Amino acid sequence: MSRKSAEYAFIYNPVDYYLRVSSVDVLNNDCLLHIFQLLPIVDRVRSERVCKRWQLLMQESWRDFKDLNFENECWGFSNKNAVLKVNSRILKKVLKRCGQYIKNIEFPELNNRLGPHIMKLIAKFCANVENIFATELEVSSWSIRALSENCHKIIVFYIGNCSDECDDELGNLFKENKGLKEIYIHSNLTVTGKCLSQLNTESIETICFDNCPYISLKYFSVVKECKNLKEIVVEHFHDSNDRAIENICECSESLKHLTLALCPFYTKPLNNLTKLINLEILDLLSNGSVDDELLVAIGAHCKQLRKVDISYCGAVTDVGVSSIMSLPNLVCLSFEECNNVTDQVFHCMPNLKHLDCSNCSNLKDAGLIRLIETCEKLEHLYLNCCKSLTNEFLIGAIKATKNRKNKVILKCYLSYTAVVLSGVDDTSKLLQVVPKIVITPYNL
Repeated sequence: MSRKSAEYAFIYNPVDYYLRVSSVDVLNNDCLLHIFQLLPIVDRVRSERVCKRWQLLMQESWRDFKDLNFENECWGFSNKNAVLKVNSRILKKVLKRCGQYIKNIEFPELNNRLGPHIMKLIAKFCANVENIFATELEVSSWSIRALSENCHKIIVFYIGNCSDECDDELGNLFKENKGLKEIYIHSNLTVTGKCLSQLNTESIETICFDNCPYISLKYFSVVKECKNLKEIVVEHFHDSNDRAIENICECSESLKHLTLALCPFYTKPLNNLTKLINLEILDLLSNGSVDDELLVAIGAHCKQLRKVDISYCGAVTDVGVSSIMSLPNLVCLSFEECNNVTDQVFHCMPNLKHLDCSNCSNLKDAGLIRLIETCEKLEHLYLNCCKSLTNEFLIGAIKATKNRKNKVILKCYLSYTAVVLSGVDDTSKLLQVVPKIVITPYNL
């Protein structure tokens, strides 16, 4: 519009003039493209219908769409619950537009509408995907096979249960993805671990099998060749294999996190774990092999440990726990329901921030007060179901936190104890007590 014609329009038809100059159509393609890239999925699809120009620009806008999840912030439905109704047909329409650009896909926890073959859609449209998070989905071996045939850039792969046997298909997937760094298999009732033999030992950093009861530890022989392996999690399994622990310990230089939990039938000693001198996180929850001898050895050799969980290890006493508490970098310690441990074990742990000793029947007021007095960085203290605690503990905790010079707030969890909050008048700004949880039929 020339200056003269603009002046004419302003004088003789000001409404039409303002509509024209304020229209989004006056924006150039770059500006419109930037706006379109800020829109959620639903608005992008709807905007394609406005005009030919918008349709072409919207197709271009998908190039920046790298992350697909099932949060409504990503989809943009007016009814937030509508995202739960997304099925394979709807997802297919979206992936036709943006699948080739997607790098990260995270599936919802509960969505039975997607079906077990959903990974076939990912394989067909998302050849460049790098990270797949699908631990709550049940998938078929066919869909995993399709992934191995079409997706060769996967770095992180999280999967749940398979509707049929899938070890061979998983093995092919691992073989075709040379850059794979993390695998996490959750609640899978068919996997045995045979697929591990196909891993690229140069790239793999994390191996996790959570609640996979049919895992066979004999397949873990491959880990001794994984020089960059940082994390191994094997939780809720029934197999035992002495050689497996030796193979794991071959990763002594790189391994930072080890979980061997919920395995009460694992009967052989774990003393080889003392070779893992660079270990930072150790989870032995409900491991029937854990005893004082093992914990003393770990305390003497694994000085880099920051987090330790030995909950439900019934053979542990003050001797073993005391050795773990002596670790110089210890930040988090859990020993729930270790009823042979007493409050005499507590001493100064200068870096401790998190302690869970719920359900320990032999912990008394005096020892726990001493713990709070000497551990000024302590932020979370779980004492649920410690029946011997009384109001004397609460009075002592209030006094101890008042004297904290670092102003760190301590949260103390006291459900199902003998502590009565109304029976103590004093308070401390640095102590937050989580009250008892009262379960009624309305909470269920």
